[in-house]
This record gives sequence, C-alpha cells and structure tokens, in this order.
Amino acid sequence: MPLTYPPLLRSPRAPDCTGGYSRRHGVSWASGLAVLASVWCAVAAAQESAPFSRFPYPPAGDFVSELISERVWRVTPTASPLHDDSDVERLSLDDPSNLYTDLAPLTLRTMDATWRSAWSLLGFQGFSMPLLQTQTVFRWDLGLTRARPGLEMPWLHSVPELGAPWIAANVVKAGVDRDLHIAARLSAGRGNELVAANLAVAAQLLREKIEAAEASEETYVGLWSAPLEHMLAARTTNVLTDVETSYLMRVLENELSTRRDPPMSVYGRRQIPTAVRVARAAAAYRSETYAAPFPCSDEGVFVPGVAATSLGDATQTFCFADMIDRRVLAWYTAALRDDLATKLEDPATMASAAGPLIEAVARMRPAAMGAFADDAQDASLDTDVVAAMATRELVWQGRAKAAALTALEELAVDRMCRGSAL
Repeated sequence: MPLTYPPLLRSPRAPDCTGGYSRRHGVSWASGLAVLASVWCAVAAAQESAPFSRFPYPPAGDFVSELISERVWRVTPTASPLHDDSDVERLSLDDPSNLYTDLAPLTLRTMDATWRSAWSLLGFQGFSMPLLQTQTVFRWDLGLTRARPGLEMPWLHSVPELGAPWIAANVVKAGVDRDLHIAARLSAGRGNELVAANLAVAAQLLREKIEAAEASEETYVGLWSAPLEHMLAARTTNVLTDVETSYLMRVLENELSTRRDPPMSVYGRRQIPTAVRVARAAAAYRSETYAAPFPCSDEGVFVPGVAATSLGDATQTFCFADMIDRRVLAWYTAALRDDLATKLEDPATMASAAGPLIEAVARMRPAAMGAFADDAQDASLDTDVVAAMATRELVWQGRAKAAALTALEELAVDRMCRGSAL
C-alpha cells in the first residue's frame, strides 16, 4: 500500500525531526504543528526500512538545492554542502573504477538532519516523495545513474528512426524530440555527430522555451523560432545561417551557465543536467555508427569482450546505456576536444557547410568555466562545482549569504584548477 502524507501547509517552514523548525526560520512550534511534525517524522522513520523493488523514477522538485540551502545555513560555510566528490561516488557506486558499475544499495549513511529537513521542505512545497527516493534524485542530478531501456528509461516501441533500444535510451535521457534528433544530425552532416549533439539540445531548449511562453500566453519574450523552422524543413546539410547557428549556441551556452530546477522532459522523465543532455545525445549519434558485434544487449547491458572497459580504449565501442552519466560526459568532453582540434586545423573542413557550426560550438564557454581551459568543463558535475552553481541561485533568491557563495566558489575554482592539471 502506498505511503500517505500529512496535509501540506501554506508555510515555508519545515520540521527537522529534532523537536523544532530549521534554525534559519527562528520560530518555535505551535501546538497544532507539533502533531504534524510527529507525523512527518514517523513517516520518515517508517520509510527507512522500505526498499524499492525496481528503479524509482525521480520526481519533480529540486532536492539538491534544498539540501544545499539547509547545509549552507547549518554547516560550516567553508565545507562543501555536498561532501567530497570521491566520497559521493564511493557511497553511490559498487565499484567507481568499473565503467559499467552497478549502483550501491540505498542506505541512510548520508541522510543526516539537513537531508531530512530538505526532504520535509520539498513536501511543504508540494513535492512529496518517499524519503529513500531522495537518494535517487540526488544521484540523478549528480550524474550517477544509467540509461538502460526498461529500467532507468522507458521502452520506446516502433521508433526505428532512433535505432536499437539501447541507442534510443540515450535520446530519451537527453530529452530530445525525435524530429530534432534527426534534423540536427542531418544539418551537421556526416562525421559531425559530436557537434550535432550541441545543435540537437540547443534546438530542444529553444522549443521548450517557446512552448512555455505560449502556454503562459506571453506575447513577446525575445525568442526566435526561425532556426527551429529551418532545421525541421531541411533536406540537406546546414540550412542554418551563421546568425541562426550562433543564436542556438547562445541558447545552449546560457543553459549550461545556470542550474535551475530540473523540469520534466518530453518523455515524462526528470531532466538531467544540460551538459549531460548533450553528452547523451552525442552517445546516441556515435552508437548509430556501430557495426556488429554490438557492445550492448537489447536490454542495454554491456557485452563482455565487445564493449570497451575504459574511457581510454580507442579500439572497442562503448555501451553508453550501461554507463552512468558522469562517465558518458567524461567520454564526450574528451572526444569533443579532440574532434574540434582536428577540424579547426583543417581548412577544407572549416570551409565546408558544417564550418560555421563547428566554429560556434568551439566558441561556447559556460559561465562556470570563466577563464579556464576547455578541460575544466570535465568537472561540471563535481560536487564542489554543483554546490557553487546552486548557491549562486540561492543568493539571488535571498536564501543564502554572499559569504557562503564566496567560500564555495573558491572550492569550485580549486576543483577546476586541479581538473585542468590532470
């Protein structure tokens, strides 16, 4: 029988299961709310021993930002509110060194008072979920889940244009519509699937923004629909003008520069971070070029002896569906750098129809990278970088202090510096 939750109150306050409200609110319990708090805590305790029998799809609600907000207020500001990245991987994965590792069983080791308080706050905002499911949301948003069809991703039936189920699963996790996936591949041209992924996600982002504006009946929001229309009407490579290509890359660059409350994708699944959306789209394009024997089974599980077992393997193919988002992103950022370096130095390639798109992708620099070299983007899912980006949003909302942001940005800069030195 599904768990039920107490009625939600029109209040930003939430119980911390320790006998009072979160300290940042500075108020005490009223007698009526004391009963409500005990119910919340009893529900939390009951859920601790209720394991999931199948993959629990992460619902809406920005749990990670709520967790960061709670820890920024309660914990030493100079410490990362998400803990060390290697510790997060060690607690989330059976074997972080294995490219196709299973996820570690859900435990309560990371569910401290701030974790529970963040969970309660989401409940008061209307995003109720079982307590254990918050760990799925946490790992989903930090790139610690896979994309196997029928498990993390829904099966897509009768969609031959997206290829085998383990290929289509990457498109689904990228949250890109079928028509835009095909149109971006055509527009970029043969051999340019790594840059085409940027075009596909950029076009999808533009479509989402236009649809959101239409739904809210906004008459003018500064969105330009011509690039979408030209892509979808295309029958040849690169029908976009240089201005249209640059516009789409700015849309993508802006999204890469922020961390917003993850929406639901066109496939009804929680959206993954934008950088991973691009990487998953690229993984789908790359997988479409594979010849038998294939690295994945129909269920999206890697095939031993066929699938590459390390990111540096240049002789075998990858089963991307069985890899966590972080590993797919690591593959993609390295592959894109090599691809761009080769193409930018080839006059014939840059003079071709795909030249403007290649140049526009090479110019993209998400704000989080600042003046760092391109390989700093490899750390975009590191806990220090995620914490700094989320806290920046919280400061703008008046939910965190600037001093905390300064300390966390120093940690993020240090992480990107170390990443560039590797």
